[in-house]
Amino acid sequence: MHNLTRPSAILFDLDGTLVDSAPDLTAALIDALAPLDVTCSEADVRNWVGRGAKIMVERALASKRPDLLPAGVDQTLLAFLEAYSDHNGEAARCYARVPETLAALHASDVTLAVVTNKPIRFVPELLERLGIRGVFDVLVGGDSTSARKPDPEPLLETCATLGVNAQDCWMVGDSANDADAAHAVDMPFIW
Repeated sequence: MHNLTRPSAILFDLDGTLVDSAPDLTAALIDALAPLDVTCSEADVRNWVGRGAKIMVERALASKRPDLLPAGVDQTLLAFLEAYSDHNGEAARCYARVPETLAALHASDVTLAVVTNKPIRFVPELLERLGIRGVFDVLVGGDSTSARKPDPEPLLETCATLGVNAQDCWMVGDSANDADAAHAVDMPFIW
């Protein structure tokens, strides 16, 4: 039986759920594509995001330079990740009411965690720059476990670290990856 009034912990996806990171992703992708004489817009990036950086790069190349597929994906992905290090948190912003909501949950002793497919090396700095790092007890990135969402492993690892049962937690996210991971472990999901 799920606790629908007070969870043991709330696990949040990051990009698209708590944070609009499209401006930073766009800047990094523009930098990565520049040597290919290709550019893109934030609207393009918003259409390509949602399944991780590699898929975003594949979609960008498919749209702008299909002649570089599949050989150019790995090199462009490396260039994107390097550029993203420079742009991470530069123009990203929390969605409306996110800081206040997280602060209120934290103040009421609800355990909070981030479970994202973003590489973990980018997560603490982004949260710090947005002023919300201090409310989270655990951060799990896309490379923190051997699998990424929609596999439930990151959620299970987070729950194990917190010492709680997955069925007693809530997952909050914005994608089918988040929903599928939560449903796989019978965790209530909030879209």
